[in-house]
This record gives sequence, structure tokens and C-alpha cells, in this order.
Amino acid sequence: MNNAGTITSSQFSISKIFLPIVFVLTVSSAEGHTKSGTAKSRSSQVVPQQQSEPPSDEHIDTNPPKRRSLRLQGKKDVIYFPSKQRIPKASVPKKTASKKRRVEPAEPETFFCTVIKSARELHGIIAKTAVMSAMTEEKMTREQLTRFHHGLRDYYSTLETVFKQCNLAEFQSFLEEVKRTQILNLDCQFLQPSSPDVIAGVSDLEEIAIYKNHLLSLTENPELMFAHILVRYGSNLFGGQKLKVHLKKIFPDDNLQYYEFGDDANVKRLQEQLKQLVDGIPTTYPASADRFKEEVHKAYEYTTRFYTQLAYPAPVAEEKTSKNRSPEI
Repeated sequence: MNNAGTITSSQFSISKIFLPIVFVLTVSSAEGHTKSGTAKSRSSQVVPQQQSEPPSDEHIDTNPPKRRSLRLQGKKDVIYFPSKQRIPKASVPKKTASKKRRVEPAEPETFFCTVIKSARELHGIIAKTAVMSAMTEEKMTREQLTRFHHGLRDYYSTLETVFKQCNLAEFQSFLEEVKRTQILNLDCQFLQPSSPDVIAGVSDLEEIAIYKNHLLSLTENPELMFAHILVRYGSNLFGGQKLKVHLKKIFPDDNLQYYEFGDDANVKRLQEQLKQLVDGIPTTYPASADRFKEEVHKAYEYTTRFYTQLAYPAPVAEEKTSKNRSPEI
């Protein structure tokens, strides 16, 4: 600039260079002052810290397994705080209302069941005889079947003849429906022996004669004879229905009627009728209830010895000794 106040060209060029630099320095210094002032204002504002209060007794668990612990100042005991682990909803068991089951009182055991249970062991002995084993294992031969039926005919004829003499009206109607003598006569006509030795000695078996004498001794207490009806005809109505299936598999062409009692409904009716007659023994004949059980056991013993003699080939006759034969009743 000259004395007149005018700016020369050299002075103008220098000012163009330095003016931007001065402007930048001025702006940066101003920003620095602004930031430092803000930091000082923030540091001057002190936020008071809130002191943690000890938890109430409601939130204290004195013995939780594997949880974080915190020792409070001035306290010697360690207070446990439960961890804030979130349990998935699926793992939370639902509370179901427990349903009280109604316990039905046990029904008293019937006299029929008591009698059958008391003779269960004796029934198992009969099942192991040669005749019964051959039938259940489906290995019975034609000769065994023929001898068995011819022997049963004489056995049932003795029982039914003596029982008719008792004149027990309440039992007589049942016997008329289940009697087997005529049925076995027809079966024996069909089962003709292939040789005389198949049925040799069957018509005069010693066991049948002993059995007949025992039945005749029950005339003073004829209701006890129904124990033998229970063993013989009850065996046909219950277990005999399973034996019938085995026989049909062994001899499919034979039309034997020994185990036939009509359709299933009629068999069921006869079973229930037999149960009712046996259950009525303690009421109708109270003095004979205990003896009735004993007579059932004797009927099983007679049947076991009879089945043993019906085996084929016929067993060798044994001497009568007290060791190999139970005492006569």
C-alpha cells in the first residue's frame, strides 16, 4: 500500500496466500476452546453413587446349591443370592391336579373258588399223567384214545347210577344236562379197538370197584357226592374245552362228543350253574362245608389213580402195599 492508500499488485498476491492460513488457524483454535470447555463442564458435574441396600429377608436363600455369594461389609456371615438364570418355559413342569382313584372294595372269595384253589396241586398231578400229557402235547395215539374212552364209560356209569339214588332235586336237573354215559357209548361204538389187548381189563378195573364202594358210603350225606360231580363234570366244562381243541388237531376226522356241551353260550350257562350250586353248599348244608372240600380232594385222588390205570400200554400190576397206594377212604 502506498501513501495514497492504494494496494500494489505484490501486496495483493501475498495477502491471497496468508489469509486462508490465518482463517484455518482461527477456526481450529476456536474448536479447541469449545471442546475443552465442554470437558470441564462434564467433569465438574459429579453424579452421586447410590449405595446398595442389603436385601430383605424375603429374598435370602440360606442353602441353595451352586449359587453366587456376596460378603457384605461389616457382616461375617455369607448371604447367598439366587442367580438370574432364565428357565425355558418348556422345561417348567405343569402342575396337574391329582385325581383320586376310587378303590373298589375287594369282593369276598366264593366257596367255589376256595374249593378249586385248595385242590390246585392235586389237579396238577392229574395233568401230568400219561393220558393227559399225551393229549395236551398232541401225541395221543388211536389206541390210547380208544382205551381212554372205554374206561371213562364205566367210570361215569358208576357215578351217575349211584347219584340218581340220592334224590337230590337241586342237583339232579344239572346232572341231566351234563351226563356222559350215553355220549360215551356212541364214542365207543366209533372207536373200535384195533386189537383185544387195547381195552383188556378196562371193564373190570379194580379202581372202578373201589370208587363205587366209596360213593355208596356217602348215602348218609348225599350232598358230599356232588363233590365228585364237581370234579368230573367241572373238568369237562372248563379244562375239557381246551382238551377238545387238542383232540380235533390230532383226529380232525373224528366226531367225538365227550367234550361237547352245545355252543359257547350253553357251556357258559352250565359253568355258571355249577358255580352257583357249589356256592350254595355252605348255606344249604352248613355242617358239610368243610367235609365237602375234603371230598373234592378224594375225588381228585381217585381220578389220578383211574387215569394211571387207563394208560396204554397197560401199566404192570403192582402189589398192594401201603407204600405204593394211598389208604382207602
